[in-house]
Amino acid sequence: MARPVAWGLLAIAPVAFVASVIVPSQLWPSPAAVRPSSTATIAFVTPTPGQEVRGNMLEVQLQLRGGRIVPSSSTSLTADTGHIHVFLDGAIVSMTYGERQRLPISGLEDGPHVLQAEFVAADHAPFDPRVTAVEQFIKEGP
Repeated sequence: MARPVAWGLLAIAPVAFVASVIVPSQLWPSPAAVRPSSTATIAFVTPTPGQEVRGNMLEVQLQLRGGRIVPSSSTSLTADTGHIHVFLDGAIVSMTYGERQRLPISGLEDGPHVLQAEFVAADHAPFDPRVTAVEQFIKEGP
């Protein structure tokens, strides 16, 4: 084999390898990669936008429409069953099976904070598209 041909084959070998891994997954995604969609919606009832909160606990009430909270994890996924994950300032603080809960906030600094709730499938992974709600509240004093 001529030296230029050998160098050419050596140069395209990494490209061929990467293509052999990426192209099939794009053409035929694995079932685990395909997420169900949901028509459910989720919203915060409390806290209300910009609500000033005092004390050590935050009362959170959510409203889930078009979805049903199930008490256990499952790999049998449907568009209307799942759990609710709650995040405070980007960190998960609760994986709940209800629309009401109390979150400890005694360690939070005074000022604005962001709550996010997400209705996720029964396997705790997100729907596609995600079903989320975001609300900001203000922590005031003790």
